[in-house]
Amino acid sequence: MYDESQSREFGGAIEDDAVQIWRYVNLPTLLQILQTRTLFFPSVATLAATDPWEGRWYPEELRVVRSGLKESMQKQLDGDAGTEEDRNRVETTDVTAIIQEAIGKVVYVSCWHENSDESAAMWSIYGANHGIALKSRVGLLKAALAVEERPVAILRVQYGSSLGLKEAPILLALRKRNSFTHERELRALVVTDPSNAVGIPIKVNIETLIEKMYVWPLAPSWMVDVVSTEVRLHGLDKPVEKSPLYDPA
Repeated sequence: MYDESQSREFGGAIEDDAVQIWRYVNLPTLLQILQTRTLFFPSVATLAATDPWEGRWYPEELRVVRSGLKESMQKQLDGDAGTEEDRNRVETTDVTAIIQEAIGKVVYVSCWHENSDESAAMWSIYGANHGIALKSRVGLLKAALAVEERPVAILRVQYGSSLGLKEAPILLALRKRNSFTHERELRALVVTDPSNAVGIPIKVNIETLIEKMYVWPLAPSWMVDVVSTEVRLHGLDKPVEKSPLYDPA
């Protein structure tokens, strides 16, 4: 289910349900959604296989956070009359590494593109060679998650933001470098017990979620027919059209 309080806790719920969002997928991914009535949420650790800075502090931040955590823990030990062994453990343990590993194993996300229209860049990166764009809205995504038992937060990714000791570590899963601003990313996010799973399926009402589908703008006409047939065969009554992105003037 969509959890608004968790969304606020993690950085800010998206109030405007009319915000248009897109997910660019290949045909196997579309079939997985249609057949299972789920969205696959990869772990942050899985995303880090592509972008190694997913779920991590940047070098200049890491030095400050690591030093601050050690200082805080040493002060706590001084106040609690900690042993010399405790102090040595604090000195030799990289708590930041433990936190970053934990974020990778407990946070799972579904990534969406926020835009009032199609994106040529998103087609090129995620939908080229026979991809499909799923058109939806923030409010539809929230409503579609009602069939899922686990709480799901929905938040915008922050670009170029700086994270230190005062910011919650969960925000490591909700920020990216400025090089990725073209993605205008919004994430649905689930926090689970630690796991080495590549990802987890999250239930959605696809009839509610999907407003319309567009097939790759350079796709042959037969591909539109194939996708339309598959959509109907799986009991979904939603329009499927070829993207007009490169239609002649």
